Amino acid sequence: MKRLLPLFCILVVLFAPAGVASANKPLPGNFSTTGYTTNLVPIPVGPNSLPTEFVLLAPSSYAKFHIKAQGGPAVDDNAQCIAIYGAPCSMVCGFVGAPCGAAGDLVGSFTFDEWGVVHLTSRSGANHGFLSIMTSAGVAESRFSGPASLEGVSGSFTFLRGAGDYRNLRGGGTYEGNAGAFFKVDYASCGGRDNPCSPNRCAVFGDDLKIQNDKTGWRIANEGEETITLSSLFVYWPADNGDLAEVKLGGKTLWRGSQDAPIFEFDLAAVENREIRAGKSGELTLEFANKRISREPSDYTILAKFAEGCAVPFAAFKGIP
Repeated sequence: MKRLLPLFCILVVLFAPAGVASANKPLPGNFSTTGYTTNLVPIPVGPNSLPTEFVLLAPSSYAKFHIKAQGGPAVDDNAQCIAIYGAPCSMVCGFVGAPCGAAGDLVGSFTFDEWGVVHLTSRSGANHGFLSIMTSAGVAESRFSGPASLEGVSGSFTFLRGAGDYRNLRGGGTYEGNAGAFFKVDYASCGGRDNPCSPNRCAVFGDDLKIQNDKTGWRIANEGEETITLSSLFVYWPADNGDLAEVKLGGKTLWRGSQDAPIFEFDLAAVENREIRAGKSGELTLEFANKRISREPSDYTILAKFAEGCAVPFAAFKGIP
């Protein structure tokens, strides 16, 4: 039997708690999700594995990745678990102390897709993704985003849509847990007069990348309770775009100059106009020297960090929606 070993890079899983359709009933409170990564391949050096979609962003120390994971009786595949981990799914989840699937105020199975950016030296970064949870009462879908490291993962989630009893699901909450190829993460919903979210909650989400002429635009939404302040940026772009010429947030210039492709790291501590107020959005605009730039989103990678501890990435892979 193979040794069960943690994933070399960062894995974060978010399971979105499913609420009920009636506005008169509260969201579920505390719950957890336990599962395992399904798109792993061994690497030739050392005992670790990596996701099938894992790209080094040379010459930087960053990489981007895409992870698929699942857990629960509706999705567990013992043949797959044995092929990847050398053990049945129940044993894999048992290494983090819980059965595969969702437990607590919500019981069911889940799948998710996650994209992220990690710094290979510090083993820290951020991730975002989409989660579907299946229960006997219906399906709930959410998005999630937050910082991650070898010490663990944390962040916020927001419900998007649902079916069955969850078709009118709204709201969100926070999560935290361990990072690894198999994992257990705990969740707590918040919001409303009876259960307000902490003012320190980071809830930052990024949209799809827009590309037009010599610019890219990435909308960053602050769904938290307080203003957040952009503190640093990592940007990766294709050499055919030419030099990076300008960076803006909400139409206001953060940096202007000429930076060689393909990478640039910004420390924005001394820069003004880098706040996004609670409940508002700011578009991060990158302008390049060439007038015709790549229109393929997977050619670009961004990691935005905020002074309050929030972080959100943009990472894409061609052919993966």
